[in-house]
Amino acid sequence: MAENGAAAAAAAGGNKLFVGNLSWDTTDEGLKNHFAEAKDVVSAAVMRHDGRSRGWGLVEFSSAAAAEAAINKLNGTTLDGRPILVKVDAPRPAREAREPREPRANPAQERAPRPPRVPRQPREDDNNNLEVARRCYVGNLSWRTSWQDLKDHFATIGPVVFTDVIKSPDGRSKGFGIVEFEKREDAVRAINEMNETELGGRQIYVRVDKKDRELQPQ
Repeated sequence: MAENGAAAAAAAGGNKLFVGNLSWDTTDEGLKNHFAEAKDVVSAAVMRHDGRSRGWGLVEFSSAAAAEAAINKLNGTTLDGRPILVKVDAPRPAREAREPREPRANPAQERAPRPPRVPRQPREDDNNNLEVARRCYVGNLSWRTSWQDLKDHFATIGPVVFTDVIKSPDGRSKGFGIVEFEKREDAVRAINEMNETELGGRQIYVRVDKKDRELQPQ
C-alpha cells in the first residue's frame, strides 16, 4: 500500500500528505517531529474543530520526492499509540460556477405550496449498494453520550476520522451526532451493522447524513 501511495505522489507531483487515524492527543509539534525522520518537512498541522482534533492532519514537504519518501517510510507506523495512514492529499476539484438564472417573467407570482417533505432514504445503485460517501447521522443518543463514546462505539467498524455530538447553545446534547469514516465502505457497513445497536443504554439509529453528498467518495 505504501508503494501505491508513493507512486501516486510521484505521478501527482504533490508535496502535501494526508495523515489519518491520529490520536486525539497528537499535536502539531508531535506530528512534525514524527515526520522529521523522512526529512525536508516544511509544515505540519493537526486539523481541528472547535479546538478539538478531527483525527487527521496535513504534512507539507519541500518536494514531491520528499513526500514520496515519507509515504514509503512512515505509512503504517505508530504515533502516540495509533497506526497512522499516510497518503497523498487530494483536494476536492473546484466546483464550476453556475450561470446566472434568467429572471422570472412574473416575479410577483406566488408559488404553489410545497408538499410535505418525506425523509430522504439512502439511495441504492443498480447493484443494491447504498450510495454513501463517508459520513453517517446517529440519532436517539443518550444525553450523557460524548463524542469519545461515539468514536469508540463505531471504531469497531473501521478508522474514524471525526465524531461530534451536536449541542444546543447552553451546552446540552441534542441527542444526535455525526460520525465520519476514512473509507466509504466503512460508512456503508456502519449503516447496515450499527443501526439499532445499544449505546449508553439507548437503541441508536444510523443513516446517511443529509450533508453526506458534500463528501466525495474516496
